Amino acid sequence: MNFDTIKAFQELDFWGTKVQCPYFINKGNRVRAALRVMCGKGTPEEIVDEAKTLALREGINLKEKNADEVKAFLVDHNLGIDCSGLAYYILQPQKLFFPHAKNFLRKFITKMRPIENCSVEVLAHEKNSKTVSLSQLQPGDMIIMIGTGDDHDLNHVLVVTREDNGILHYAHSLQWKSDGKYGGGVKAGKIEIVDRNKTLLEQKWTEDSKSGDENETFWRAKTAHSLKIHRLL
Repeated sequence: MNFDTIKAFQELDFWGTKVQCPYFINKGNRVRAALRVMCGKGTPEEIVDEAKTLALREGINLKEKNADEVKAFLVDHNLGIDCSGLAYYILQPQKLFFPHAKNFLRKFITKMRPIENCSVEVLAHEKNSKTVSLSQLQPGDMIIMIGTGDDHDLNHVLVVTREDNGILHYAHSLQWKSDGKYGGGVKAGKIEIVDRNKTLLEQKWTEDSKSGDENETFWRAKTAHSLKIHRLL
């Protein structure tokens, strides 16, 4: 596990200006064989380098921009990280199985490009992780939501980063509806364990000083068809 990567995504370094990495998912704009940095799967360094390259090509001096302006540039150019990409970089799995890869070509592609093919479903698959109870939860575990949102067609993953006196801290990448176009990105939140004998939804979730349904991460958890804690094998 590499929890330092969370800070690297939260503070992309543009000549000393620290910029929150935006959320980006390639779901509706898929490009075959695209660079991982263009698919919501790039490293912090790749995202920064690609932004600088694009800015140079367009004659834009990012050095003159503040953090919000640089982040807007990233968003407008589809540069960011999705939730499973962030989880992959934090957890650094030694090997992932891709059950959806049925033929030789697909198996070869997933072997050569594991991060590009990593998804919440892949992380949650029984060949890659096992479910654990709330009482067993520890840093490095994943809170996986399958079938979230108004239409129950979205999946999401949180990575537990630490536990302090019954408070679980997590990191993820997400864009809340209230974030607007430029507000989403790599975030942190916490879950206060009020009773370990109760479900995750019965604990107190807080993110961006919001709780209850105002905390859209908690709202997503509530709408999920499946909400489970997973640990990589």
